[in-house]
Amino acid sequence: MKERLTNNLGLKILSILIAFFIWLLVVNVSNPEVSRSQEVTLEIENGSLLTDANKAYDLNRRTVSVTYDIHTLDEYQVRASDFRAYVDLAELYDVTGSVVVKVEVLNNSNLIRNVAAKPTVVRVSTEELQSKEFDLMVNINGRPMENYSVNEIQLEPASITVEGPVSEVGLINSVGVEIDVAQSGDDISGVAVPVFYDSNGNVLSSVSRVTMDSSEISYYVSINRIREIPVVFEPTGTAADGYRYTGYEATADSVQVSGDNEALSSLTQITVQSDALNVNGASASKSVAIDISNYLPEGIVLASRESGVIDVTLNVEVLASKTIRLSETEIQLIGTEDTLNYRLHPTYVSVTIQGLESDVDSVRVEDLGITVDVSGMEEGTYEAELGYLGSELYQVTQADTVQVEVTRRAVGPGISAPPQERTTETEDVEEAAAQPRESSSVEEETGEAETELTEETTAVHTDETAAAHMQETTAAHTQETTATHTEASGENNIEDSSE
Repeated sequence: MKERLTNNLGLKILSILIAFFIWLLVVNVSNPEVSRSQEVTLEIENGSLLTDANKAYDLNRRTVSVTYDIHTLDEYQVRASDFRAYVDLAELYDVTGSVVVKVEVLNNSNLIRNVAAKPTVVRVSTEELQSKEFDLMVNINGRPMENYSVNEIQLEPASITVEGPVSEVGLINSVGVEIDVAQSGDDISGVAVPVFYDSNGNVLSSVSRVTMDSSEISYYVSINRIREIPVVFEPTGTAADGYRYTGYEATADSVQVSGDNEALSSLTQITVQSDALNVNGASASKSVAIDISNYLPEGIVLASRESGVIDVTLNVEVLASKTIRLSETEIQLIGTEDTLNYRLHPTYVSVTIQGLESDVDSVRVEDLGITVDVSGMEEGTYEAELGYLGSELYQVTQADTVQVEVTRRAVGPGISAPPQERTTETEDVEEAAAQPRESSSVEEETGEAETELTEETTAVHTDETAAAHMQETTAAHTQETTATHTEASGENNIEDSSE
């Protein structure tokens, strides 16, 4: 018997089926009532009463549970949409800040009984309402194709007004739209939704109770080709006395720009002329910041969205002076005559030059090209100025004046020529015979001054000796002529006596 009960599987299955049909029969006959619930979104009535009073409001919850009783066989027919849960802010109790939740049955009211809301009241918080206008900013995502850039962006509308509770509007630092231009080579247009940003530029996701007067922003983005254009700065003015402007240094010598093809093709360089680049009266270098975008022609913009500011340093350096001493042999005479002798007084002159220290230190005597123009000078003594070669590296600030003594060369039969004065022809011979004298940028020592005095004294003595020698020669020649004449007269007298 035991084995028949435990090993008879068919009887077990049959018993389960019989039990199920018996339960189904009982349910269909009795159809008991059960309690059920639906989560329903709260609606708000008469909210304008608060907004008209410039008040923003918020409920401590947005949904409630609606409970009801229904027969088991009918519960499948009921949905959350069959109920309407709402609060009437006209019935707001100011003391507690609460309002009663009301429920209406929209459908299947004949199937539902004992409808109630849980909770039966909700709390309403209020605060001041704020309205604020924001200019829309643009955040570009991605980069256009190589050698292309974003040229111009147009938004419609260009600004929006945000309204909401002070606590949320105060969180908004800026409002903008985000536009994707990745790998674009043509103009772009579309519609974007405004985005709220905090003071750090992060998107605000916690702002939910504000409204905007425009929820969609139309945009147009023009994409243009890029060219790199050189930038030339043109400083003006003159540095203070004793100083020189020596050029500028800039953090960039070119910028990338974009624009319409016609304007871009005609642009060869960007010239910057500004009062900020004036070095008039400057005695030290100075740095200025130049915004290149202010010097772009119409139709041209900077290719980069970054700042176009270039730092320019205007270099001003102090000038150094140097005095160079030259001897008579280092001065070239211009316009000499072969029948005249020329001598300069004094035999040493000084020339002072001014320029950058590195430049004046390298200047040699031959670089100056010192000359004296004796063209048209006859016998006598003349005042003359020194001539010199011009240079961009330095300028002559002082040069001695000289006296030119001009004498005539007296050469004839039986008359020995007087000692020749120094001429440009004799200078070459003397320079070959004598060791050349080096010029110096400092004054000669006392011994050199004495040597100069001795040379001048010797020259004077030589001139006196030459004059005496000329007188003696002339006297001797006169005596010989007289003697000859006397002898001739004697012979004539003798002949006369014979006759």
